[in-house]
Amino acid sequence: MKSRNTLLVCLSMIAILGSAFSVWKTQFDGPKINVALQQGIGEALAEETIQCLDNKGDILVITMADGDSDILTAQFAAFRARIEKSRIRIKDVTRISSAKKGKYGPGVGLSVSKLTREIKKNIHREAVVSFVGLPKFAEGEFADLGSRVPPLFAFSRDAEKLAPLYKRGLIKAAIVPRFTFPAPGPESPRTPGEWFTNQYQLIRAENRSSSP
Repeated sequence: MKSRNTLLVCLSMIAILGSAFSVWKTQFDGPKINVALQQGIGEALAEETIQCLDNKGDILVITMADGDSDILTAQFAAFRARIEKSRIRIKDVTRISSAKKGKYGPGVGLSVSKLTREIKKNIHREAVVSFVGLPKFAEGEFADLGSRVPPLFAFSRDAEKLAPLYKRGLIKAAIVPRFTFPAPGPESPRTPGEWFTNQYQLIRAENRSSSP
Protein backbone atom coordinates (compact mmCIF):
# COMPACT_ATOMS: atom_id res chain seq x y z
CA MET A 1 0.00 0.00 0.00
CA LYS A 2 2.84 2.34 0.94
CA SER A 3 4.65 1.71 -2.35
CA ARG A 4 1.42 2.36 -4.25
CA ASN A 5 0.98 5.72 -2.53
CA THR A 6 4.58 6.60 -3.27
CA LEU A 7 4.03 5.80 -6.92
CA LEU A 8 0.90 7.98 -7.05
CA VAL A 9 2.80 10.86 -5.44
CA CYS A 10 5.62 10.50 -7.98
CA LEU A 11 3.19 10.44 -10.89
CA SER A 12 1.43 13.51 -9.53
CA MET A 13 4.73 15.36 -9.22
CA ILE A 14 5.67 14.44 -12.79
CA ALA A 15 2.32 15.74 -14.04
CA ILE A 16 2.74 19.00 -12.10
CA LEU A 17 6.29 19.52 -13.36
CA GLY A 18 5.22 18.76 -16.92
CA SER A 19 2.41 21.28 -16.70
CA ALA A 20 4.70 23.89 -15.20
CA PHE A 21 7.26 23.38 -18.00
CA SER A 22 4.52 23.74 -20.62
CA VAL A 23 3.38 27.04 -19.10
CA TRP A 24 6.97 28.31 -18.90
CA LYS A 25 7.68 27.36 -22.49
CA THR A 26 4.53 29.11 -23.71
CA GLN A 27 4.90 32.25 -21.63
CA PHE A 28 8.63 32.78 -21.25
CA ASP A 29 10.49 30.83 -23.88
CA GLY A 30 11.15 33.46 -26.57
CA PRO A 31 10.64 33.03 -30.31
CA LYS A 32 13.21 30.94 -32.14
CA ILE A 33 13.49 33.48 -34.95
CA ASN A 34 14.36 37.15 -35.23
CA VAL A 35 10.81 38.38 -35.75
CA ALA A 36 11.86 41.98 -36.41
CA LEU A 37 14.22 40.86 -39.18
CA GLN A 38 11.55 38.75 -40.88
CA GLN A 39 9.05 41.59 -40.62
CA GLY A 40 11.60 43.89 -42.21
CA ILE A 41 12.00 41.52 -45.15
CA GLY A 42 8.25 41.27 -45.67
CA GLU A 43 7.76 45.01 -45.45
CA ALA A 44 10.63 45.75 -47.84
CA LEU A 45 9.29 43.30 -50.42
CA ALA A 46 5.84 44.85 -50.13
CA GLU A 47 7.15 48.39 -50.52
CA GLU A 48 9.09 47.44 -53.63
CA THR A 49 6.07 45.67 -55.12
CA ILE A 50 3.83 48.68 -54.47
CA GLN A 51 6.34 51.08 -56.00
CA CYS A 52 7.07 49.00 -59.10
CA LEU A 53 3.38 48.37 -59.83
CA ASP A 54 2.48 52.01 -59.32
CA ASN A 55 0.27 51.00 -56.39
CA LYS A 56 -2.31 49.06 -58.38
CA GLY A 57 -3.09 45.58 -59.67
CA ASP A 58 -3.74 42.00 -58.60
CA ILE A 59 -0.84 39.78 -57.59
CA LEU A 60 -0.09 36.11 -56.90
CA VAL A 61 1.94 35.12 -53.82
CA ILE A 62 3.80 31.79 -53.52
CA THR A 63 4.76 30.66 -50.03
CA MET A 64 4.73 27.60 -47.77
CA ALA A 65 1.67 26.19 -46.02
CA ASP A 66 0.60 27.69 -42.71
CA GLY A 67 2.64 26.27 -39.85
CA ASP A 68 5.46 24.91 -41.99
CA SER A 69 7.82 27.86 -41.50
CA ASP A 70 7.78 30.43 -38.69
CA ILE A 71 10.09 32.60 -40.78
CA LEU A 72 7.74 32.72 -43.75
CA THR A 73 4.72 33.19 -41.51
CA ALA A 74 6.33 36.35 -40.11
CA GLN A 75 7.48 37.57 -43.52
CA PHE A 76 4.14 37.02 -45.22
CA ALA A 77 2.16 38.58 -42.34
CA ALA A 78 4.24 41.76 -42.60
CA PHE A 79 3.99 41.73 -46.40
CA ARG A 80 0.22 41.29 -46.33
CA ALA A 81 -0.28 43.99 -43.71
CA ARG A 82 1.58 46.54 -45.85
CA ILE A 83 -0.08 45.47 -49.10
CA GLU A 84 -3.54 45.79 -47.52
CA LYS A 85 -2.81 49.47 -46.90
CA SER A 86 -2.24 49.96 -50.63
CA ARG A 87 -4.44 49.62 -53.72
CA ILE A 88 -2.79 46.32 -54.69
CA ARG A 89 -4.76 43.14 -54.03
CA ILE A 90 -3.38 39.71 -53.19
CA LYS A 91 -5.69 37.88 -55.55
CA ASP A 92 -4.33 34.38 -54.98
CA VAL A 93 -1.93 32.64 -52.61
CA THR A 94 -0.30 29.39 -53.71
CA ARG A 95 0.81 27.48 -50.62
CA ILE A 96 3.29 24.67 -51.06
CA SER A 97 1.89 21.38 -49.77
CA SER A 98 3.19 20.30 -46.36
CA ALA A 99 4.09 16.97 -47.94
CA LYS A 100 6.77 18.82 -49.96
CA LYS A 101 8.14 21.03 -47.19
CA GLY A 102 11.38 19.08 -47.12
CA LYS A 103 12.23 20.54 -50.53
CA TYR A 104 11.22 24.11 -49.72
CA GLY A 105 12.21 26.76 -47.22
CA PRO A 106 12.48 30.53 -46.80
CA GLY A 107 13.99 31.80 -50.04
CA VAL A 108 14.62 28.36 -51.54
CA GLY A 109 12.93 25.44 -53.25
CA LEU A 110 10.80 26.79 -56.09
CA SER A 111 11.42 24.70 -59.20
CA VAL A 112 11.30 25.68 -62.85
CA SER A 113 8.30 23.42 -63.47
CA LYS A 114 6.34 24.78 -60.49
CA LEU A 115 7.00 28.40 -61.38
CA THR A 116 6.11 27.75 -65.02
CA ARG A 117 2.76 26.21 -64.03
CA GLU A 118 1.93 29.11 -61.72
CA ILE A 119 2.80 31.69 -64.36
CA LYS A 120 0.62 29.99 -66.97
CA LYS A 121 -2.30 29.95 -64.52
CA ASN A 122 -1.79 33.60 -63.61
CA ILE A 123 -0.72 35.34 -66.81
CA HIS A 124 -3.14 38.20 -66.18
CA ARG A 125 -1.75 39.05 -62.76
CA GLU A 126 0.31 42.20 -62.45
CA ALA A 127 3.05 40.35 -60.56
CA VAL A 128 4.14 37.07 -58.99
CA VAL A 129 5.77 37.32 -55.56
CA SER A 130 7.67 34.28 -54.27
CA PHE A 131 8.82 33.78 -50.69
CA VAL A 132 10.41 30.44 -51.62
CA GLY A 133 13.03 31.79 -53.99
CA LEU A 134 13.23 31.53 -57.76
CA PRO A 135 14.83 28.73 -59.78
CA LYS A 136 17.85 28.97 -62.04
CA PHE A 137 16.58 28.62 -65.60
CA ALA A 138 18.54 26.94 -68.36
CA GLU A 139 18.37 28.70 -71.72
CA GLY A 140 16.04 26.11 -73.22
CA GLU A 141 13.52 26.34 -70.38
CA PHE A 142 12.36 29.90 -71.01
CA ALA A 143 10.20 28.98 -74.00
CA ASP A 144 7.79 27.08 -71.75
CA LEU A 145 6.92 30.27 -69.87
CA GLY A 146 4.92 31.60 -72.81
CA SER A 147 4.73 35.03 -74.36
CA ARG A 148 3.63 36.93 -71.26
CA VAL A 149 5.32 36.58 -67.89
CA PRO A 150 4.12 38.77 -65.01
CA PRO A 151 6.96 40.66 -63.33
CA LEU A 152 8.66 38.55 -60.66
CA PHE A 153 9.51 39.63 -57.11
CA ALA A 154 11.20 37.29 -54.65
CA PHE A 155 12.92 36.61 -51.39
CA SER A 156 15.90 34.44 -52.35
CA ARG A 157 18.77 32.86 -50.45
CA ASP A 158 20.84 32.49 -53.62
CA ALA A 159 21.43 35.62 -55.70
CA GLU A 160 23.45 33.75 -58.34
CA LYS A 161 20.42 31.67 -59.37
CA LEU A 162 18.64 34.84 -60.43
CA ALA A 163 21.08 35.94 -63.13
CA PRO A 164 19.32 34.26 -66.11
CA LEU A 165 15.97 35.76 -65.05
CA TYR A 166 17.49 39.22 -64.69
CA LYS A 167 19.15 38.86 -68.08
CA ARG A 168 15.75 38.19 -69.65
CA GLY A 169 14.17 41.13 -67.82
CA LEU A 170 11.73 38.91 -65.92
CA ILE A 171 12.64 39.94 -62.37
CA LYS A 172 11.72 43.37 -61.09
CA ALA A 173 13.40 42.99 -57.71
CA ALA A 174 14.67 40.40 -55.26
CA ILE A 175 15.74 40.45 -51.63
CA VAL A 176 18.97 38.52 -51.03
CA PRO A 177 21.49 38.12 -48.19
CA ARG A 178 23.68 41.21 -47.88
CA PHE A 179 26.87 41.02 -49.94
CA THR A 180 28.06 44.64 -49.78
CA PHE A 181 29.65 45.88 -46.58
CA PRO A 182 29.69 47.76 -44.35
CA ALA A 183 25.93 47.58 -44.00
CA PRO A 184 24.12 50.91 -43.71
CA GLY A 185 22.36 51.85 -40.51
CA PRO A 186 23.25 51.27 -36.85
CA GLU A 187 25.59 48.48 -35.78
CA SER A 188 22.96 47.29 -33.29
CA PRO A 189 19.68 47.24 -35.24
CA ARG A 190 16.37 47.37 -33.41
CA THR A 191 13.57 48.13 -35.85
CA PRO A 192 12.44 45.81 -38.69
CA GLY A 193 13.85 48.24 -41.24
CA GLU A 194 17.21 48.44 -39.49
CA TRP A 195 17.44 44.66 -39.20
CA PHE A 196 16.63 44.31 -42.89
CA THR A 197 19.33 46.70 -44.11
CA ASN A 198 21.81 45.15 -41.70
CA GLN A 199 21.50 41.62 -43.06
CA TYR A 200 19.78 41.77 -46.46
CA GLN A 201 19.58 43.98 -49.50
CA LEU A 202 17.37 44.60 -52.49
CA ILE A 203 18.54 43.95 -56.04
CA ARG A 204 16.54 45.80 -58.66
CA ALA A 205 16.67 45.01 -62.34
CA GLU A 206 18.41 48.30 -63.07
CA ASN A 207 21.22 47.79 -60.53
CA ARG A 208 21.79 44.04 -60.90
CA SER A 209 25.29 44.65 -62.25
CA SER A 210 26.36 45.14 -58.65
CA SER A 211 24.99 41.76 -57.57
CA PRO A 212 27.25 38.75 -56.91
